[in-house]
This record gives sequence, structure tokens and C-alpha cells, in this order.
Amino acid sequence: DLAVEVIRRNMGFFVGGYLVHQCLERGDVLAYQDGMCTMLKRLVSITAALNRRYYSAAEPRWLDYEIGLMKVKPENLTCEGIRWMLDNPGEKSEAMLYGLLDKVLTLIGEQFPELEDKIAGRRKRMAELAVEPCESRPAIP
Repeated sequence: DLAVEVIRRNMGFFVGGYLVHQCLERGDVLAYQDGMCTMLKRLVSITAALNRRYYSAAEPRWLDYEIGLMKVKPENLTCEGIRWMLDNPGEKSEAMLYGLLDKVLTLIGEQFPELEDKIAGRRKRMAELAVEPCESRPAIP
């Protein structure tokens, strides 16, 4: 199934905290924006696949039109929400992004039960590897 292949190819995501703590807090604004755009394009591509549509993340245009055609999507997948996340770098944007990711993963599991183990593994691994702010990290003995 083409939809499953598109989903598999777009399942690479940064762990929570990476964008804010390893990019933004270190002054790597370009890395932050690139990571945010990469994840957003992957989430849009996956959501399009859930609707049996193909969205070219290589040329991400006509986003409002494409999202409007998608019947299966998280309610917070909107052009306004994407624009807000890109215009407001920081913890709130990252939280919005990962909330969107969680909803997209849930939709994948609902449509493709055969991917549920992969999704559960991905969620577990991302939780294990979440990046904490420097002041929250345990001291190295």
C-alpha cells in the first residue's frame, strides 16, 4: 500500500526537547527552524497519506488547499497553527508540534493496526531519549 510506504518513509522525528534545548537555547536558530519545518512537512505528508493523497514535501506549496482536502486529520493541523509555530520559536511551539505528532500517530494506529507496534516503539523510544534542559540534567559523577 502506497499510504503505508509514505508513512514509513516519514516516521523520523526529533525527540522532544531537542529543538528547544539543543538548538534554540544554544543560539542555533537555523537548526531549530529547519528541524521544525522538517517535522511539520513529515506530519503533513503522513496526514495526506492517511487521506490517500500525496503531498510533496520537497515543494511544500498550496498547504491551505491541501489541508482543506484532508478529511482525516488532527483538528490542530491548520495553516494558522503551522504559521504560529514557525513565527514563535520556543517551548510552546515545540509542545504544539509534539501534540500534533501524538495525534497523527494515533490516527496512523487507527487506520493501520499493523503499524501499532512500530508506533508504540517509536513513542517509547522518543520518551526515553527526550532532551532535558541543562539545569535539569543529573550531575555526572
